[in-house]
Amino acid sequence: MNSSLKFLIVDDMPQMCKIIYSILTDLGWKNITIATSGEKALKLLQEKEFDVMLLDNNMPGMEGLEVLEQLQKLNITTKPKVMMLTADRKMTTVQAAIKLGVSDFLVKPFKPQTLLEKIEKLGL
Repeated sequence: MNSSLKFLIVDDMPQMCKIIYSILTDLGWKNITIATSGEKALKLLQEKEFDVMLLDNNMPGMEGLEVLEQLQKLNITTKPKVMMLTADRKMTTVQAAIKLGVSDFLVKPFKPQTLLEKIEKLGL
C-alpha cells in the first residue's frame, strides 16, 4: 500500500465526507482533502496535485459527470485516477462515467474493505 497517496474526496454530504475520510485514515492514508461541491473540487485540482479523486455523482449544482467533463478540459499535468462513489446505479451513469475516464465505480453503501481493494487495483 502506498501511504503517500494524495486523495480528494468530492461529496456534497458532510457526513459522507467524514465517513470516507475516517475509512481512509483508518487504512493508513493521511493526505486527504475534502471538497463539498464540484466547483470546489475543480478549483482544488488546479491548485494541488492529487493521485485519487473519490467522486460522488449526485450533487447539487455540478454533478460528478460534469466534474469529469471539466477535468478533461483542465490544463493540468497530472490528472488523478477517479473512482465514482455514488448511490446512482443507473447503467447510463456508469457508461457515461467510463466514457469520461473513470477508473472504477463503487456503489454506496460500501464496505471499507471493498474501497481498499478498489484503491489497490488502481495500481498507484
